[in-house]
Amino acid sequence: MPGILTGTILALGRAIGETAPLIMIGLPNSLFTAPSGPLSTTSAMPLQVFNWAFRPDPLFRKGVTAAGVVVLLAVLLTMNSVAILVRNKYQRDR
Repeated sequence: MPGILTGTILALGRAIGETAPLIMIGLPNSLFTAPSGPLSTTSAMPLQVFNWAFRPDPLFRKGVTAAGVVVLLAVLLTMNSVAILVRNKYQRDR
């Protein structure tokens, strides 16, 4: 179980980190509107950060883009922390 969970978390972390193929393939299908609720259709967060980085408004480039990167980093660190905690819990039980 610890190996499966660690592999899953590593795969998700790698998927978050490798956004170049997502940007190249998904850019024509991206949505430029803000989501209206938690279940509304939206594009992937890395694609949104890429779009925000190239907006003409300088506030987007400095504030919103940095906030999006921080959110992605927080999600990645949280996933890795949970994987470490779960792995350690299952290793102690043996």
